[in-house]
Amino acid sequence: MATYPLVERINLDLPALVALSLQKHGIPVSDRFLIRSNETSQWQVVIISPAVDDAGVRDLYLRAFEALDQEAFSTRQFLSSHLLLLGETQAREALDRIRKGVSRLSSLGPYEEVDVFVVPDADKIEKRGFLHFIPSGNDGFLVGFAGLDRDGAMKTRPVSVRDLDTFLAGFSVYEGDKQKVLDSLRQNHSESIFAEVSLRTLYEKGLV
Repeated sequence: MATYPLVERINLDLPALVALSLQKHGIPVSDRFLIRSNETSQWQVVIISPAVDDAGVRDLYLRAFEALDQEAFSTRQFLSSHLLLLGETQAREALDRIRKGVSRLSSLGPYEEVDVFVVPDADKIEKRGFLHFIPSGNDGFLVGFAGLDRDGAMKTRPVSVRDLDTFLAGFSVYEGDKQKVLDSLRQNHSESIFAEVSLRTLYEKGLV
């Protein structure tokens, strides 16, 4: 069951997730960060892609939203007003300054006087939270991840008991928690265990 956040807002995960989705669908991403306009106080997810230089920004927006429409971490309505796509050529000067540690730019795209917040790649963003296992019959369960730094709806996906080892690969969990999950599921009880995982792994496992 894929669910959208109850209240959508900009956070540090969003640029990394957008970048993952675009890359998954063949759109190269060379950088991602957040900006906030001092004039409007509005936050924007900024994606830098050489595809803008090659195909043009209109074409890339169409391709981007075809990819993002398949995701559950945000809605088209929200992202359409909070996503800025720029080409490497257009953003070269800004990128050079950002990579040198500059955190305020006089202009970027259509925005003036913006604060810049660098966002790491998704495999460098570590998440801490709870894996929730819910029996679903037929020797399987639904699983979702609730991060300590997130609220709103939780996305779940089905997993079979025989695939539990494969599913847990990439998660750091306490020793013995796997058996705890299996024992609870055999009794048709739900179970929750603490876990640490990268944002990339959560995305690849379909949990964001």
